[in-house]
Amino acid sequence: MIQDQAPEIRMEKALRDFFHGEKNGGLFLMGWAIVCLAGACYLYWSLGGDLARGAAAPIGLIALIHFSAGTTVFLQSITHAEGLIDQLQKNPEGFAKGEPQRMEQVMSNFETYKLAEQVLFFLGCGFVAGGAFFDGGAYMLGSGAGLCIQGAVMLVFDLFASFRSGLYLHELKMFERER
Repeated sequence: MIQDQAPEIRMEKALRDFFHGEKNGGLFLMGWAIVCLAGACYLYWSLGGDLARGAAAPIGLIALIHFSAGTTVFLQSITHAEGLIDQLQKNPEGFAKGEPQRMEQVMSNFETYKLAEQVLFFLGCGFVAGGAFFDGGAYMLGSGAGLCIQGAVMLVFDLFASFRSGLYLHELKMFERER
């Protein structure tokens, strides 16, 4: 049982699990971005029309941001995990003081990301309503649908990432108390 292990062993396992999840999250973001870019190209060039082209714009542009973010998360997770494992083994007191502070900032950043994604989703809802009911046209309707899709998927993604980060932060606080 994990609770019966020494604090350093339990913390190293939690750290490895967290960064494994971060790497997978980065890969998911890159994969989602590729799917979205392919979908945006298909919508724009194959389907054409104002509705499809309107959806292609936010889907494609936001996908570029996701690809960049996913690549950064994936690559940084590898080097950051190695450095933290080294610090945990050589200076557990320093690790116990510094890593919880960093994770508190990460958790705060998640709140900002979730707010931005909610704004994108509701902005998209407004565009859909404007395009459908207020003579905004098919392009506006498509743009709204694209924003809704991107906002909703990324909100769900960040809710899971925030939950995983919260579990890791809990382990960090337990480790800090046991020191």
